[in-house]
Amino acid sequence: MFTHTGKNIEWLEKDGYKVFNFIQKRFGLTLKRLVTDWVKDKNGVVWLVAVKSFDLNQDSWKRKIARPTPKEKEAFYRGQNRTVPKT
Repeated sequence: MFTHTGKNIEWLEKDGYKVFNFIQKRFGLTLKRLVTDWVKDKNGVVWLVAVKSFDLNQDSWKRKIARPTPKEKEAFYRGQNRTVPKT
């Protein structure tokens, strides 16, 4: 196993950008930084092991807190074992 720290690795950048963009599009948040752990196996397959940390643009998360989507509301209430109130 090799450890690479503090530098970009060409074979990883494409997959890293995919994860970065997926999180931004799926959750509607603007990321400033994303720290991840990756492994490349003996067959050359790259695996995402963990998301270690991330920084969000402050305006991004404030917008999400102020106005959750209908699906987010439904998921929240389902997690609380309650029904979604009619608005």
